[in-house]
Amino acid sequence: MSLGLPNRDVHISVQFMRFGEINTINERYYAEILIESNWIIYKCTDKYSPVFDWNPKLYIENSINEPKEEITYELQKFYNMTKVFEKRTVKGFFWEKLELEHFPLDVQELSIVICSKLKPNEVELKLDPERPCLIDPKAEKIFHDQQKWCLYKLVKVADHASYDECQEDDPAQKLIKQQAPAKFVVTSFCSRLSGYYLYNAYFIIFLITLLSLCIFSIDCKLPQSRLQTCFTLVLTSASFKWVTNRSLPAISYMTSLDKYSISCIFYLCLNCGWHSVVGFFWQKDLAVQVDLAISFKTIKDLERLNKEGPPPPYLILQLTLLKWWGITQCSVNLLRRTKFKRDCEFVYLETLCYRFDKTIPSLLSNCIQKEYIIENPSIFVTKVEINLKFLLQ
Repeated sequence: MSLGLPNRDVHISVQFMRFGEINTINERYYAEILIESNWIIYKCTDKYSPVFDWNPKLYIENSINEPKEEITYELQKFYNMTKVFEKRTVKGFFWEKLELEHFPLDVQELSIVICSKLKPNEVELKLDPERPCLIDPKAEKIFHDQQKWCLYKLVKVADHASYDECQEDDPAQKLIKQQAPAKFVVTSFCSRLSGYYLYNAYFIIFLITLLSLCIFSIDCKLPQSRLQTCFTLVLTSASFKWVTNRSLPAISYMTSLDKYSISCIFYLCLNCGWHSVVGFFWQKDLAVQVDLAISFKTIKDLERLNKEGPPPPYLILQLTLLKWWGITQCSVNLLRRTKFKRDCEFVYLETLCYRFDKTIPSLLSNCIQKEYIIENPSIFVTKVEINLKFLLQ
């Protein structure tokens, strides 16, 4: 019979020991983690049994199949109570809901959702104030997918998972959330190394679309030749899009790469419509003049158009499309990832400082500049100066 009291506090600390493969298609990743938890039982004893004594009955909600677990217990007696320390080593695959809207310049969360089988009013999962959650420094060096992902040092702690979000005006979901078990969610972050997709996806799609300019070298009086070439480019782009989609799961929204590739395909379809209109519905002499106005067949024509008026609208449309979906999106996403990385480094530094000096003010301090002394006896002493005014903008 359990001798515990209701509404107990369980302090938890999680350390990521190793990261394995991050599978984007199946939305899962492999990790080895160390979960350290402690709680108090109201009796003085030298032996502890998780069956007969009070136990929070922790488990990992987002684990796939049955991960390998090794659990050990240590006891510390004081007065007429005993503090139980549980160390749980877990190895296995974990499910994670990936947000691929900004693919391939995306930042993903790798979460561990720790739950209790007890009722919410019987236990409360809290962060251990003496042992912060972190990533083992060796995990970055032995990261299995370091050629594909960049692992950040930041670890975030929350009491709900990303898939637990519910609508505020839905009473049924509120009731379900109130009856849900207590959760302790530890999240690490990683960003995709996008060079492979920029060179082998964005750039190839751009070259295929750019080839549509060559179609204007064919006489507009031969629409069958123009349409045949344009249809070939459309089919090539569609086939290439299906190839790039093999790197992603079946999701109901478009990624940045989807938006760019579909826009280029739509652009080629407009070309097909233009060539059919020029070849069949307009007068031949007028078709030649209009077709020349939006394209250039020789260098002399290009020089004449530049002298007499603005650049060809066709060329302006193509360059605008490239700038909009290619350069602009990549620049915005890279800036977003850079700012996120700086925020991660800042919070990670403050977490380290908190371990050695708990008098350091929080991140929301109004100080313009602070100097941190991070002392690690096993490594070195580092002095870091951080401009808070820049990071908090």
